[in-house]
Amino acid sequence: MNPGSNKLDFIGLTEVSHIHENVSYSIDGYHPIIYKTRPDNARGRGGVGLYINEYLQYIVKQDLSVFISDVHESLFVEIESYGIVAILHHLRI
Repeated sequence: MNPGSNKLDFIGLTEVSHIHENVSYSIDGYHPIIYKTRPDNARGRGGVGLYINEYLQYIVKQDLSVFISDVHESLFVEIESYGIVAILHHLRI
């Protein structure tokens, strides 16, 4: 956690199948939601999302974020904080 803050560094979500581009899903103190959903989500299931505290810098690692509907849905991000680089993996199986 950010020293002096009571906010979590990350908030992971699953079943984010209905993220709409024209709706704000913002949370004060966090970067906009990062998410991956199924391309054809007729059944309205699945998907993963992640909020990252605004004090952290991150890069979405598309090459590692495997997304196979109904099998493996993941989102990888590279986080840098205080000179330390870490990879965060959010998974729904």
